[in-house]
Amino acid sequence: MLRCGINQVHRIMHRAVARGESRRSLADVRHISIDEKALKRGHTYATVVSDSDLGVVLDVGEGRTKEGTIALLECILEQIGEEVDTISTDMWRGFIGAVKQVFPKAILIHDRCHLIQYLNKSINQVRRREVKDHPELKGSRYALLKNEKIARKNKKKSSRWSRNPTSM
Repeated sequence: MLRCGINQVHRIMHRAVARGESRRSLADVRHISIDEKALKRGHTYATVVSDSDLGVVLDVGEGRTKEGTIALLECILEQIGEEVDTISTDMWRGFIGAVKQVFPKAILIHDRCHLIQYLNKSINQVRRREVKDHPELKGSRYALLKNEKIARKNKKKSSRWSRNPTSM
C-alpha cells in the first residue's frame, strides 16, 4: 500500500517511539499500574508498567518474573524517584514482592478485575460444597454471581418477550 519495506516501517516506528519518549515528562507520575500481557498462546508474557492517571505506558519488559519486574521498577525509580503514591497490580506474588522491594512507601492496591475474579471463584467453591448437603441450591450459581442491575433489565426484556414475542 505505501510501498515501504518492513525494515523502513520498523525504523519509522522506532523513531516515533524515541521522539515520544523524549517529549514525555515523568515528573508528575504518582499512580503506577503493573500488569502482564500474553504475547502468544502458552506462557509467553510481557510485563507492562503504566501511569494509571494518564494511561501512558512507562515501560515494557519481557517475561513475567519477579526479577524482571524489579528491573523495570528500578529503571522507573531512577527516572521519577520515590514520589509514587500508589501502585495497582494483580495478586501475583512476584508483582507484590517487587513493589514492596522497590517502592516500600507506596500503597499497594489490587485491581478490581482481579479481586472480583478471586471473589467469584471463592463464592463458587463454597456454593459447590453446600450443594452436596443442600440440593435445593442446585442451579443457584447465576443468582449468586449476577449483577443485580443487569439481571433486572434482562428479566424485564425476557418477560416482555414471553408475553408478546412480536414486540421485540
